[in-house]
Amino acid sequence: MPSDQTIDQQACSMKTALVPGESLDLLDSAQLAKLLGMNPNWPATARLRGDGPPFLKLGRMVRYRRGDVEQWLDGQRRTHTDTQRSA
Repeated sequence: MPSDQTIDQQACSMKTALVPGESLDLLDSAQLAKLLGMNPNWPATARLRGDGPPFLKLGRMVRYRRGDVEQWLDGQRRTHTDTQRSA
């Protein structure tokens, strides 16, 4: 994909129809890192530690559902620096 595409444009090109009228919005690791402003290696490290967003393994490929990422982000919300995240 050309590098001048936005993350949303790239993700839109990865939508897969499951049932008529529904789609699965998938991000790869590079797109996830860029979307979150993280180091490109962060998604792999987070998968190993088990503290990142849920992911899908499709053969050797790793993909993230945008909805899962948004839900995971909601769980990262804090009101105080020493607040533990809820399980």
